[in-house]
Amino acid sequence: MSADQTSKWASRITFIGALALAVYLAALCARLVWFVLDEKQQAIPTRFSASNSDNSDGQRRVTRAIDRYHLFGEAGQVAVQSEKPKEAPKTKLRLILKGVFTGDEGGKSGAIIEEIGKSAEYYGIGDSLPGGVKLAEVYPDRVLLDRNGAYEALYFDESAQTGVISEVVRPKRETSRDIRTPEDFIEEATNRLSENPERALNSVGLGFAEEGGYVFKGNNPMLAGMNLQKGDVIRSVNGHTLGDIEQDKEMMSTIYQQGSIEVEVVRDGASFFVNYPLN
Repeated sequence: MSADQTSKWASRITFIGALALAVYLAALCARLVWFVLDEKQQAIPTRFSASNSDNSDGQRRVTRAIDRYHLFGEAGQVAVQSEKPKEAPKTKLRLILKGVFTGDEGGKSGAIIEEIGKSAEYYGIGDSLPGGVKLAEVYPDRVLLDRNGAYEALYFDESAQTGVISEVVRPKRETSRDIRTPEDFIEEATNRLSENPERALNSVGLGFAEEGGYVFKGNNPMLAGMNLQKGDVIRSVNGHTLGDIEQDKEMMSTIYQQGSIEVEVVRDGASFFVNYPLN
């Protein structure tokens, strides 16, 4: 969307409306993260997942992920350019890559990794993993592990291809409030969004679609890992057509009482639906 079009949209949206909309969209993304890790909540169709490996005890473990992944950025953060190698040999550790969060100047990189036979955990940059390695870098298709200065790569699956890696910036670590539920996440998001709601929309990888609804920009690794493609438009949720700010706010307030989320996605002019249980 051009700068003129963005300005046109911004002029039509009140601050409160934009804030509520951004919180709603962030809540949806938070729920998607929850479902990737919780084996009791199966997404339909199953192709919308970060990996095909089974997982257990995920909902407790994702507490750390939401708490430590600063979706909307951190105050006073300092970005540091990475100087890690572009290629590294595949690790021999018994680890499974479940999900990634690639940070930029508005977020923190991390990964959800499972040691075979144990529960998945969220790891931030610099955290120690089983096998005597530390998480060094995070990319959409892999992570780099640091073993005393030597780097190993952990991929999503065997078919992952090695290619040129774009640099990722690393923000300074900062402690956030204890977040244990999606509702806690939304409350925290509300506080962060009050300063810059437009930035919040960008941080979840979404923007305004000219034909209504919200377009996926392609820069959210978790949504991309669920087979959403750049240019896909999220047009409706639970039969509610998105785009009217006041109505979107009202639906947001009742989303958790509806039992499930049915998301309508438009791709190349054709619509399909994806269902996610909430309970």
